[in-house]
Amino acid sequence: MRSTLRLAQRLFPTRTCNLNLPLATPRRPCLNYHIGRCLGPCAELVTREEYAHAVDGAALVFEGRIAGLVGRLEKEMEEAAGRQEYEKAAGIRDRIGSLSRSLEQQSVAFADAEDRDALGLAMEGDRATVQVFLVRSGRLAGRETYHLRAPADPSASDVVGSFLTQYYANASFVPAEILLPAEVADAEETAAWLSSLRGSRVRLVVPKRGEKRRLVALADDNARFALKGSAKEDAVKADATAALVELADALSLSGFPQRIEAFDISNTQGGEATGSMVVFEDGRPRRDAYRKFKVHISGKPDDYAMMAEVLRRRFRRGLAEMNDPTISHGKFAEFPDLLVVDGGKGQLNVGLAVLEELNIEGLDAIGLAKRLEEVYRPGEKDPVVLPPDSAALLLLRRVRDEAHRFAVAYHRRLRTSRSFASVLDEIPGVGPKRKAALIQHYGSVDRILASSADEVAAFAGVSKTLAERILSRLGARTDSPSRVQRS
Repeated sequence: MRSTLRLAQRLFPTRTCNLNLPLATPRRPCLNYHIGRCLGPCAELVTREEYAHAVDGAALVFEGRIAGLVGRLEKEMEEAAGRQEYEKAAGIRDRIGSLSRSLEQQSVAFADAEDRDALGLAMEGDRATVQVFLVRSGRLAGRETYHLRAPADPSASDVVGSFLTQYYANASFVPAEILLPAEVADAEETAAWLSSLRGSRVRLVVPKRGEKRRLVALADDNARFALKGSAKEDAVKADATAALVELADALSLSGFPQRIEAFDISNTQGGEATGSMVVFEDGRPRRDAYRKFKVHISGKPDDYAMMAEVLRRRFRRGLAEMNDPTISHGKFAEFPDLLVVDGGKGQLNVGLAVLEELNIEGLDAIGLAKRLEEVYRPGEKDPVVLPPDSAALLLLRRVRDEAHRFAVAYHRRLRTSRSFASVLDEIPGVGPKRKAALIQHYGSVDRILASSADEVAAFAGVSKTLAERILSRLGARTDSPSRVQRS
């Protein structure tokens, strides 16, 4: 999947942003345009027709119709060469080469070049999984998996027949042949309906032997494997949902806490203070939504002020993204159903004060104390003590520990970087640019000590003498021409 995405983006550079185009006023294109990863429609640097042509090309890559796409590009290359646009023709030639290499990597399923789909089926109780193999031009171009809920004691024929109508009613492409794992009722009527969608005859085949039967059997095996994984996934989801329901009831929350955000502060006597925001959705961590903050408050450590700064920055940014029409999916625009601050009543009151300051209403907030794991709620003097074996407390503990881990990891990285930088400041010949390069590349004393003088000299662009001086000052000695170890 990632390989296909990279290939389509490189050959047909369509935008990856979420701008609502066309804009009232064209804007300056971003970096993706300048590195050839976007055609710049936001800046009106490409016509609608040219952009649509690129989108069509990317769609053909995703559909696996690479052979047809290569033919189209070869025609365009010849036309460009005929107009003596040799640079454009060379670019198209390079695209054809990349597509041809991708075509070679696809598994050959059939000797002929026909388009067909092969369906596999696995069933267990009221659950069913269908695996679809997409064969394009005789090659296996992709696989799709669908999990279904079926009525009590369904037959394979009923499931396959129902899937055919649901799947192909919205499919962008209907192949000439569909290989099935079981006969379906009203097969002639279904084939006629599919033929009307395609515009030409569609055959429904239940293969009994040969390469077609082997492909359906492989699809069946894939479906069985996916069904087992789906059952485990459903069990995990059910446990998480039960914990969230218990949490909502125990704390009298205003709604179901589908999205939970937890915040923690980490610092060493106020130095290199960091804040973390972790997100749990449906009871499970959503790591792409984690955010870290470098706290700007300095001097005497004040956990309350640090927590207030982090929360204020998070929600101000979210409000700004909500009010910006050019941002459709900002990193902070989605607000939590439940806000969890690490600490007791004091930290909770800080959070409530920030929400009131920014006029944010309808958001549940709690404080989770570390020592006794007591839960503090707004406006209540006494904390709520959840049973130690309750699913709700286990979930809160996991959320709190994840926020703490994330904050400590960022704090440790900043502290290590600061220590490394202070040592480099004492070495003659290491200026700001070289120091910044060394910090960015190595990050710590241990990593640079594991390098040789030749490696440090090559990377930092310094003489070997200066590289040896750097390693010497960092507490290393040269045991061999190629390795440096801690003394």
